[in-house]
Amino acid sequence: MMMSKLLKTLAFLTLAFIFTLPLSIEAKDKVKLSKSQKLQHKRAYNLLDLELYEEAIEEYNKLLEMRGDYDQFLFEAGIAYLRSPKSFSQAEKYFEKALKYSGEDTIKELYYYLAKAYQVNHNFDEAKKAYSNFIPNIKQNKKGQKLTGVVQWDIKTCQHGVYHVKLNSKNPLEKQKKPLNDVKKYFINATDFVVLQNMGANINSISDDEGAVFLNNETELFYTSKRNPSGTTTSLSSSVEYAYEHVYSSKKILGEWKTPFLLKSANLFSNDFELNPETHISIISINKAENLMFLYKSGKLYEIKREGLSWSTPAELPEHINLKKSHEPAVCISDDGSYIIVVSDKKGGYGGRDLYTSKRSEDGTWGPLENMGAVVNTEQDEDTPFLMGDDLLYFSSKGHSSIGGYDIFFSEFKNDKWKNPVSLGIPINTPGDEVSYVRSKINNEVAYYSSSRLNGYGYLDIYRVTAHLEKRRDLLPDVLLADLMADELANKEVVEDTTVIAVVEEVKEEDPVIVEEVVVKVEKKVPAPTPEDLFRDILFKFNKMEIADDSKEQIRKISEYMKANPDYVVNLNGHADYLGSDAINQVVSRQRALVVFNELIKDGADPYRVHYNYFGESKPKADGKNADGSDNVDNRAKNRRVDFGLEQLNMFRYITYASSSSSVSEKAKKLLDEVANYSKANPTVKVDLRGFSDPSGPAAANMILSEKRTQAAVDYLITKGVSKSLIISKAFGETVPTPPNMPVEYGRRVEIRIQ
Repeated sequence: MMMSKLLKTLAFLTLAFIFTLPLSIEAKDKVKLSKSQKLQHKRAYNLLDLELYEEAIEEYNKLLEMRGDYDQFLFEAGIAYLRSPKSFSQAEKYFEKALKYSGEDTIKELYYYLAKAYQVNHNFDEAKKAYSNFIPNIKQNKKGQKLTGVVQWDIKTCQHGVYHVKLNSKNPLEKQKKPLNDVKKYFINATDFVVLQNMGANINSISDDEGAVFLNNETELFYTSKRNPSGTTTSLSSSVEYAYEHVYSSKKILGEWKTPFLLKSANLFSNDFELNPETHISIISINKAENLMFLYKSGKLYEIKREGLSWSTPAELPEHINLKKSHEPAVCISDDGSYIIVVSDKKGGYGGRDLYTSKRSEDGTWGPLENMGAVVNTEQDEDTPFLMGDDLLYFSSKGHSSIGGYDIFFSEFKNDKWKNPVSLGIPINTPGDEVSYVRSKINNEVAYYSSSRLNGYGYLDIYRVTAHLEKRRDLLPDVLLADLMADELANKEVVEDTTVIAVVEEVKEEDPVIVEEVVVKVEKKVPAPTPEDLFRDILFKFNKMEIADDSKEQIRKISEYMKANPDYVVNLNGHADYLGSDAINQVVSRQRALVVFNELIKDGADPYRVHYNYFGESKPKADGKNADGSDNVDNRAKNRRVDFGLEQLNMFRYITYASSSSSVSEKAKKLLDEVANYSKANPTVKVDLRGFSDPSGPAAANMILSEKRTQAAVDYLITKGVSKSLIISKAFGETVPTPPNMPVEYGRRVEIRIQ
């Protein structure tokens, strides 16, 4: 079997235990292939196995011209496209065709990779469906249970993606064009935009390039790359089996970054410090004064001090930081030098890699590692920290509200504690990996980071980031992109009927050129996004209708958030663990949803914008039993929960009706007039109407009545000039549960939603 290298190739998508499933890479014996087809398949497959994706794509296209209806060939071609930094956006069509032609012997991994292909294209809803279709194919052994957890988190990242896309008044990544150069401008609303500039072919290569560190007024750049030390930026390492990370340096002369050279040629350190070409070496970070540097080599962190014009011999950090049984790949230091933040996967953390602090003692030594806690760290991985000052932390995380892979987040230190991390959002983050975010020391409006974006030179490229804030320009010098993309800033005002220009502009930085214009009329404020901790589940104590202590504050925050954002709708979903009968668990899950509902209403949330449902034990978040069938107490606790979906709408209204009536009241007409005016000012948006009835009377009659109420609202909007083609309507009768103690008119309503 041609398998070993390809397993490593596919491992970037998830953990290795996915391959407990049978991986169907080789052609099935029962399929008859011609001699020429077999030969061409071998050529294509060998290139895929060697991770030469562009070359593999070329050969697979030749193969598909010979046999374009074979699911296995299409699947392998999709893998090649998905791993290609220049072409991964095309992968989904090959997986879709593979799914079309697959029969009883469906490739079990296909739905997973189809989901990944949808996700990298920001097609988050379809990705969620494909992930859900993949889960039944997972073996329910110990490794399979872990894999199920991974896929469930993947689904969660897609939910985050849906949310983050909606934060911008226009999705800045829609209708991407192949760039004319290395600079792209992304408008996130009518006035504000982000410019991402690839550092270019002199800096980036076909291999991963990351970890930019600057010296001497940002005229010297040091960064980490896996490129071939003896080759060019477009050639792979001399050993495709394994590549070492090395530090490269480039100097900026007359505004241009010159061809990089190996760290050894920079002569930073004395010859006593060996820079072995067959080991991993990275310059991790440098302090603000540029007199203290941290370096990673052979699994250990080193500290280097500047002495005049030269650097001291690197000295290992103490053993209580360079731990023997764990991995510490990154460190950064506060501006005042009082503490460092270290990445470690030591036992006892919250996830794989966590962030830890170490304080400097009076004698200058570093103290023990202290975990930064559950506010910053998650069950996933955190990495590449960067401190701006002493109280603003940027870092990468696969958790929090990541939309896939590592995303960039920031957290502020206020009132002696770190605040909830906030994502820098789209377009800074993608469903791939974003790491090593650093702010410029000489220009507050500039940052650098590494990102796995479409049309890069390799999987990870280094980018220069700038931003323009017309409405909040005063904030740029202070926090820059933290303010631009942060939750607090999403409530910046947008002028009524302002034109949004160029969803994506392909420009030269010094001379912007508009490539395409997209006109979108806006007449309302962009609502503030959800605090990141609102993505967490609300948990309950065992055998009680009592909310766990950690979740009580969360409910208060949800209520406050809803009061501040009147066009949001919350959908509560109650769940139970597997103990007890199905009937009892249905009741228990309903009661839990109602407990949360009542708490939200008590805290001031609008009851018309809180919906609930319940599912008993049918949708567990984790397997409540161990592989041997014994009870898993911790997992059961995760299933005693209320989770929720948050719908961000540009407009939400509801109208009510008299009992047994479908006549539109004068009060309702005024609300519908608001909807009509918005629709006419925004002639491309859909208007979604949903009709309901109370439970009095026969169910069939209630369904008919809710249909009449919905149609009455539709007819009124049409008379006010709303195009019939823009209206979506559906009646639910009494099928949606009505919470107890609600006003009688609650059930007799039509909701109007505009996305």
